[in-house]
Amino acid sequence: ESEHKGGRTAVLARYLRKFRGQKLQPPAGQSWRASAMVLVGVFLSVLLMSGLDKYASEQAELNDHALFLRMASFTAVAAMVFSAPNSFFVQPRNIVGAHLIAACVALGMDHIVIEDEFEREKTAGHVDLVPKWIAVAIVPAVSSAIMARVGLIHPPATACSVIYIAGNAKIKALGWLFLAMPVMANCAICLTVGTVVSNLAEGRNYPQYW
Repeated sequence: ESEHKGGRTAVLARYLRKFRGQKLQPPAGQSWRASAMVLVGVFLSVLLMSGLDKYASEQAELNDHALFLRMASFTAVAAMVFSAPNSFFVQPRNIVGAHLIAACVALGMDHIVIEDEFEREKTAGHVDLVPKWIAVAIVPAVSSAIMARVGLIHPPATACSVIYIAGNAKIKALGWLFLAMPVMANCAICLTVGTVVSNLAEGRNYPQYW
């Protein structure tokens, strides 16, 4: 029994030692020129999203629909594209593929989420099965697992899925249109600005692959 207890102690000690880190050197900060490129790129990306969102909102008031573009998660996408353009996290297939996965998981889960009656009218085929507070945890977990399995990891996409599943009536009213706008529209903006602006700088190449 003492040997068994000693073995468990050794396992626990090895586990706790991992908390100390691996004593690797953290990366250095980027140059002023590179940092200026991050500033310009993120500004232009988010400005374009914000401007198109303003236009979409104005059209929504005129035509009685709920289209919008501005989503906080895509500011993170823009920041990653310009601050770490060589990372596999921000290559086009990861950005587009991960957002497709996350949005589809959220939209699918939405059919079985228990909604408050005042939040929206239930669509045909809707089944009250999963409380929203649990769905908010399930959606990013399932999305992340699928992304990892297919090799299309892009962390901000999980935030996109939570924005939908925890969203208000305005967001839920879009239904599967949410996949096209704002999700794919914002992906296109980030990739277009990232490709055009990043490649203006000497020594920067984006993307690494499509």
